[in-house]
Amino acid sequence: MPGSRQTGASFMNVENFPPCPGFGDTNKEVTALRDFALQARDRAYCPHSHFRVGAALLTKTGYIITGSNVENVAFPTGTCAERVALGTAIASAGVRDFKAVGVATDRVGKGGAGEAVGQSAIVSSSEPGGVWVPKPRDVGSKPVRDAGLDGSWDDVTVSTGADGGIWVPKSREEVSEEAEESEDGEEDQEEVEKEEENIEGFCSPCGNCRQALREFCELDTPIYMFDARGKYIVRTLGQLLPLSFGPGSLNPPKL
Repeated sequence: MPGSRQTGASFMNVENFPPCPGFGDTNKEVTALRDFALQARDRAYCPHSHFRVGAALLTKTGYIITGSNVENVAFPTGTCAERVALGTAIASAGVRDFKAVGVATDRVGKGGAGEAVGQSAIVSSSEPGGVWVPKPRDVGSKPVRDAGLDGSWDDVTVSTGADGGIWVPKSREEVSEEAEESEDGEEDQEEVEKEEENIEGFCSPCGNCRQALREFCELDTPIYMFDARGKYIVRTLGQLLPLSFGPGSLNPPKL
C-alpha cells in the first residue's frame, strides 16, 4: 500500500538478485562469476589505495550477489569486497550457503586458465591493446615500474585520462595471445597446463576474508581469482585456509 513500510520478509528475497546464466554448467558459472566480479570491481570505492576489488558469490540456488571494497581514511575501518558481498547476502537476501566465489582485481597475471574477456569489458577506453587501471598518484608519463604499478610489466610509458586513470599499453604478447594448437598436441597441452598453474600476478582473498568465507562456505568451495583480463586461477577454501578454525571447531554449549 502507498505509504506503508515494506516488511523485512518481503524485502529479504534472493530472487531480487540476478540469476546465474547457465546455472548447473560449471563453465557458464565461472563465466558469470568473472563478469559479475569484474563489474563489481568497477564500482569499488578505494580513493586511498587505488586497489579495486570485486567479489561475486554464487548461491546454491543459482543467484549471484556481489560486493566491492569500500575504503575509509582510517584504514582498518575499510571493508573488503568479499565481506561486503557476504553482508549483502545475509542481510538483504537471507542467504548463508554458497556454491562458489569469484574475486577480481586490476592485476595482470602471467598465466591463468579461461579465455580473456573482450577489451570493452575490462577497460575504460576504446583504444585497443592495453589495460585501464586506477591512477595511484599524479604520475603523468613515467615508466610503469616508476609509477608503482605491477612490476610484471615492461618499462613502457603510460598516459593519464580525464577520469584519473592510467592507460597501460600491452608490452608483452602473452597478455592477449591464446595458446595455439601445434602439430605436437602433447607439447602444446603441457605449455597450456604450465600457463594455467602460473599463479604470479593473481590476487587471493586476504586472511580476514578467508576466515569470513569459512563461516559460510564448505572447505571444498572453489574460489576463482580473476585478473584484469578475466583469466583465473582457482583454489578451494580449504587450500587457501588449511587447518582452519570453523563453526564446528567450538565445543557445543552446555545447557
